[in-house]
Amino acid sequence: MDPDLDRIFSQPWEILEVAAMSLAFEDTMTALDLCADAVMIAGGQPMPANGRFHDVGLLGRDRSKLTLTSSVKAWVDQLLPHGDLALLVACRNPLTHQTVRRHIGVTMGTGIPTGRSLAEITTLHGSSPPQGRGSIGVLIPQLVGFGETQVEALCAAILADFPAPP
Repeated sequence: MDPDLDRIFSQPWEILEVAAMSLAFEDTMTALDLCADAVMIAGGQPMPANGRFHDVGLLGRDRSKLTLTSSVKAWVDQLLPHGDLALLVACRNPLTHQTVRRHIGVTMGTGIPTGRSLAEITTLHGSSPPQGRGSIGVLIPQLVGFGETQVEALCAAILADFPAPP
């Protein structure tokens, strides 16, 4: 375990991993859901009466009903089929709707555990066999970076269609 994390939080490795995954995957998906909500409202969908917000799933389902500017439409059209979005959903859903399945590697030295690698996460539920998603050491920076890039791209699309006054 990273000595700084151990000193600051004084929590077991498993708790730190789940916290890191939660912050990375859930918060990144929430940011994209909030972008989708803004796009849907700006595109003519009413705010949901139940107080909830539109999400990326609804954006994918209802995008043909929206009146969007060309740049925002292009953002939606590149977001929805993006492979990192599907991967983000696959990594996030187990944290919010199911149980995270992790594979943990341990380094052995003369029969005694000497270290531990970051967890590898896999799918758990469904009729298909579990599918590896990869190490959280790779997935967290990849998917947070994807989310940041998408939020910036939406902002750029909005500014392209609605430039700031001189």
